[in-house]
Amino acid sequence: MGFLVTNQPGVTLLIAALALIWAGFVLVIYAMHIRRQAIDRRVALVEPKKVSKVAERNGEMELGKPQVPSGLPGGMTEREQHELMRIFARWGIPIGYAVAAYMALRLATVVALAVLSYLLSSYLPAIGRNAPLHYLMSAAVGMAGWLLPHYVIQKLAARHAATAARGLPEALELLVICVEVGLALEDSIKRAAQELRHTNPYLAEELYLTSADLEILPSQDQALHNFAERLGVPSARSVVSTLTQTLRYGTPLVSALRVVAAELRNTSLLEMEERANKLPTLMTLPMILFIMPTIFLVVGGPAVLRVVDIFLK
Repeated sequence: MGFLVTNQPGVTLLIAALALIWAGFVLVIYAMHIRRQAIDRRVALVEPKKVSKVAERNGEMELGKPQVPSGLPGGMTEREQHELMRIFARWGIPIGYAVAAYMALRLATVVALAVLSYLLSSYLPAIGRNAPLHYLMSAAVGMAGWLLPHYVIQKLAARHAATAARGLPEALELLVICVEVGLALEDSIKRAAQELRHTNPYLAEELYLTSADLEILPSQDQALHNFAERLGVPSARSVVSTLTQTLRYGTPLVSALRVVAAELRNTSLLEMEERANKLPTLMTLPMILFIMPTIFLVVGGPAVLRVVDIFLK
């Protein structure tokens, strides 16, 4: 506490710097959001029908845009970059400002954690009045804050990819139905995305983007390859490989989709059985720590009380 009192001007400057950085970050995001709304209103006056269709999908195509600005950290995979673009699109930040917004977010996290560590470390007895330790701990926590946004985005991307992968069997079954009634592959994917919009929005978003790629890109193989790269899971690569070979060699699409859907179903069942077989092993330690003591207490408690009563008498 004495260290905080003697260094009150420095602490005040740090808090003021933190407040200014966070205020600037919030103002930048708000200004981008207002600019985005103004552009949407202008476009709505010119092409109301087209805008209404985009708004009806609630941004599925907008959030899944494949354009990734240059300047993002090189350690980010395509899936993580796609997740970052999705987050910024939900915040109303244009893709052109993605690099600046991402760096501002990392800088704000660094300053916030460094100042918080500087203030809280003063209450630790081991550090006390040692100024070098204060600065060293603040620097270490600040470095962790620089890596924190990348770690969070990485975990979000992995979770969203796993959620989308769990819905692939249902999506393939919908594709089988759509292809059987005579729809093309692009229309079938779009229809499946519409049906999965509420049950699995992440997979629906990827399917919307894949449908747009199939309509725009000159090669269907490239559009399907982009889908597999964005998800980054083995099941998606298996589906894309089957579809690519089917389109290349002209084999029946319905039978190929049925085979892949059955394989994914069997794979998911095997994974569920594997997790179920692991449950007894995983439950052993909790049972020993929490259940067995209560059983011993109920069974042996009365006997222990009688023995204690006998010795006391």
